[in-house]
Amino acid sequence: PWAMSAFEGVLASYFLFGLGYIAYMTFVIAWMVSRGASAVSVALTWGTLGVATMLAPIVWRVPRSRLSAAKMLAAVGVVISIGAAIPLYSTALPAMMLSAFFFGTAMFSVPTSITDLIKTSLPKTAWGPAMAVFTVVFAIGQSMGPVLSGWIADAAHSLNASLAASVVILLGASVAGMHQRENTI
Repeated sequence: PWAMSAFEGVLASYFLFGLGYIAYMTFVIAWMVSRGASAVSVALTWGTLGVATMLAPIVWRVPRSRLSAAKMLAAVGVVISIGAAIPLYSTALPAMMLSAFFFGTAMFSVPTSITDLIKTSLPKTAWGPAMAVFTVVFAIGQSMGPVLSGWIADAAHSLNASLAASVVILLGASVAGMHQRENTI
């Protein structure tokens, strides 16, 4: 048994993360190509994202050991927001690789933060049911994200608007994470 109401901050954060991160993952290549990026630039950017994802446990080891799970979630949210925002300012290859690095180091650290929060806030018997609820909340956001981003891009006639909306949503996820109380048993 666990009270979902005690986790409103991180439930909102995880939903918003699902809603916001998928826009970057779905449209960043189209964004690059629409601005004249070559296949090599796209491959280097995507490769950087993959390498950064593999390095994430090393990058976040110290902050994860020092921050509470909810604060870690908020910090990861800020980093992924920065990564998603960089292409709004520059689509030059170095900027896109930096964007991919920030995004990649944070992307899978969000579920890790959620798992840490569940493990430190609930008895072991509640871990499975809580993780299931969080997964469903995330999946709903992730399912809605491309539709919302596509709708925004179509309405604005530009991927710029959908990418900017993604950044705002990801920052909202970080703010929601900051409002989570710790040790909510």
